Amino acid sequence: MQLSRLTRYQGLSHEYLVRIIYFSILLSTTAFFLAENGRANAFPTYLLAIAVLAYLVIKRPASASGLTGNIPLVGALMLIGYLSVTTLWSDNRNTGSLITYFGYGAIVGSFVIGMLLCYRRFPNFIPMLALAIFIAGTLSAGLSVFLFYEFPEYRFMPGSRMIALGRLSNPVIAADSYGFAIVLGFYLLLQQAGVWRRLLIAMAITLLLYATVLTGSRAVWLAIAFAASVGVASRDMSYKYLAFGLIVFGAMALLVLDIDELTRRALSFRPEIWSEFIQRTIAGNLWFGVGSSSDSSWPTSAFTFDHPHSIFVSVLYFGGVTGLLLIVSLYLRCLFELGRLPSSNLRSLALMSIVFGIILGMFDGDNPLTKIDFHWWMVWVPITFCICAVDGLAQQK
Repeated sequence: MQLSRLTRYQGLSHEYLVRIIYFSILLSTTAFFLAENGRANAFPTYLLAIAVLAYLVIKRPASASGLTGNIPLVGALMLIGYLSVTTLWSDNRNTGSLITYFGYGAIVGSFVIGMLLCYRRFPNFIPMLALAIFIAGTLSAGLSVFLFYEFPEYRFMPGSRMIALGRLSNPVIAADSYGFAIVLGFYLLLQQAGVWRRLLIAMAITLLLYATVLTGSRAVWLAIAFAASVGVASRDMSYKYLAFGLIVFGAMALLVLDIDELTRRALSFRPEIWSEFIQRTIAGNLWFGVGSSSDSSWPTSAFTFDHPHSIFVSVLYFGGVTGLLLIVSLYLRCLFELGRLPSSNLRSLALMSIVFGIILGMFDGDNPLTKIDFHWWMVWVPITFCICAVDGLAQQK
């Protein structure tokens, strides 16, 4: 009797913990687009980390079922752990920085594992998450466009680039985040059968595209074009003609937008920034980097650049060649695993988001080991989609 009660209570505790993880993920990702204060979307990740830890402790061996065979998951946890450990040899390491970056590692790792746990428990979790982020991004875009035209203070100075709501107060961050919402919109559009639902999603995508135009950012368009084309082509042979059309449309758009201006805005001192941080890495610690908590600013006579403006250069700078090999290998392994999977909605989503993250990560980004922000759209969320897709196939065998 007592054993049966204990088993029942454990089952209930597992259920409640997974539900806490579920709502923490939804709240943290959607609040990024709508909450002005970063604490509003960071706090749920703390709750998420506690819930995931409690689940793993209570469940123990059963919680690790099939995890070690999921190579993208192992690779993601290795990258997270390595970037956390690099804090030990950072130039300005102290107790505070160690707690901060090991804490970031725990939060990111909990997010990745928590996403997988929710996917296993709730089959519709990924579509619901994609829809929630897409709706939050659309609401943010609509309100931001309205404020942009009604109030001058929502124009980025110098120039007239739009400042968006929520955590998107920087035009580049807004463009990257809206770009990810657009990719999710294409995923939702492809899996909908009803005409009216498709029409509503298409209208929302149009609004997000217009908001992205107002940010004045350029690099994100390349990521959106590639992601949308790959997603459509991955669905079925008949869709490849549409994918080809998207590529042609994108090429025509580039010609209309003035290729010189596009290149100038997309690169925007990027080669000089990358060269500076690569030289710093070579001079400092080529193989293991300068450490996650080291300063990554570069003051010049014209501007002060706060970070390397590339996920890959950032990981090289903070984690050296070792870190770069880990993240490149992780992306390549994800693409390899997805290439082996049969066609499905989740496979299409994972492919689209991975391609989006890789392309955009070439032109923007800082250390991906951070509390939830736009870097997660380029690294952790796409990789977790891949992890779930691989796990889904393993569970079916």
